[in-house]
Amino acid sequence: MLPSLLGTGSRGRLVWTIYAFLPLIWIPAGVGAFEALAPVRRGAMRLALCFALVASIAMMLDLMRWPSIHWHLAGAFAQAAPPEQAVLSATFDGLNTYLGNFIGEFLGELAVSMFFLLTSFVWLGSPSRARWIGWIGIATAVAGLIGSSATSARSSRRWRR
Repeated sequence: MLPSLLGTGSRGRLVWTIYAFLPLIWIPAGVGAFEALAPVRRGAMRLALCFALVASIAMMLDLMRWPSIHWHLAGAFAQAAPPEQAVLSATFDGLNTYLGNFIGEFLGELAVSMFFLLTSFVWLGSPSRARWIGWIGIATAVAGLIGSSATSARSSRRWRR
């Protein structure tokens, strides 16, 4: 994997860098949802805003590992002897598990799902809103919670081997 990453060149690194900042969209989404629905349930929407912020940061940290830490590991891997390559590969795998599986996929997806769940419940409790939108949000949140649980279970099984 490391040689392939380095093979994408500076254009690949730039694309990973841009891609890493995409999760920041959760911040204005959280603020917009808060502003729209805070009059209905201020506390729930404040918590939803916090979940949007956590999701944004967790997912960004997950993706930022590619053009930064992994990029440097790939450069060192290309110059290393086989014993050092084994250490670099183990470091790569550990960072993928920690930043990828636990921080980005589990924490980030859990926070997104909680944002959807809270926002959808508040939406359903607000007058003159299309109820079907709230139910789609709840279904999306439940699917995300199941997905983040599956990610956590998959990562746990990997560590028990």
